[in-house]
Amino acid sequence: MEKNKSYLTSIDDLPKLRVQPKLHKNNTPMRITCSRDTITSPLSQLIFKIIKELTTTLSGVVCNTSNFVKGLADIELDQDDHVASLDIQDLYTNIPVNKAIDIALKRLDESKKLDNLPFTKTDTKDIKFSFKKQLLSIQ
Repeated sequence: MEKNKSYLTSIDDLPKLRVQPKLHKNNTPMRITCSRDTITSPLSQLIFKIIKELTTTLSGVVCNTSNFVKGLADIELDQDDHVASLDIQDLYTNIPVNKAIDIALKRLDESKKLDNLPFTKTDTKDIKFSFKKQLLSIQ
């Protein structure tokens, strides 16, 4: 664990994010568009594959806009039903990271589709540690 901590916290050149301003929003928040070729890239790619596989074990997952629109088209509404569109711009900043990771790790443990993952439970603790630390700087 100390070796990993040293490796992750002793880098000289922190990754930089490429962002795009959301001009249609008040105070012009930024959308992260890229953070490639950084120290966290291999871990991010692995986590992406795992989460993508985990979504196949869940119901009610929206993968893309096309699937969402198709799903909406298949729903029959009664006269007194209402449909609302909500902006979830702050959703991800309000998700407790530790709780989200714990839920994902529990799903990994329960899912038989992910039995052949190339890491152990000890590795998942190291992954959780890396998510707790700030490894990115925005300039």
